[in-house]
Amino acid sequence: MTFRIDLRLMRNDIHDSRLAVKLINSNLDWFFFDEPITITQHQEFMERSITRGDKPFVIEKNGISCGTIGLYAIDKKSASTQWGHFTIDSQHQGIGTIAEYMLLDYIFLENKFDYTYCHTLATNQTMIHLQEGKFGFTREATLAKHVIKKGQHFDVFKFGLTSIKWTKQRQKFSGLTPFIGKVKT
Repeated sequence: MTFRIDLRLMRNDIHDSRLAVKLINSNLDWFFFDEPITITQHQEFMERSITRGDKPFVIEKNGISCGTIGLYAIDKKSASTQWGHFTIDSQHQGIGTIAEYMLLDYIFLENKFDYTYCHTLATNQTMIHLQEGKFGFTREATLAKHVIKKGQHFDVFKFGLTSIKWTKQRQKFSGLTPFIGKVKT
């Protein structure tokens, strides 16, 4: 069965907040905090995010909202941005590669940024494999004991990718073309 993935800007409404809260709270092991969030907390985050000029997206599979991914700390002067808050509903596993590919193309091809980076807990082997193995990110730093979760310290890895490296790396993903929709801003 063929499907299509689109990214659309997240709205600060109850529907998108419910989705984000559900996904975040079901993936707390991979976030830098322990406590579940509320819809009110998410809407407050969205207000701050919109004010800063961040671009949080909802991932849609055939029009069904099933994940989140976004750009944060957008710095147009230095042509760089952080990306993250990447979650996929467990019923839609397997679309993360497509969503990340689309976001990286949006960062480098549409916005002409030179650099992007992300952070992940050192225990998140899936994310580490995706960044280093699949997408060609370079592990640039280890932030030792950077996060405390459930009373324990955890290291955080920082990964970076340049536009030059992405131009070469993206050719490996030509098989994704039938699944790629639009990034709707």
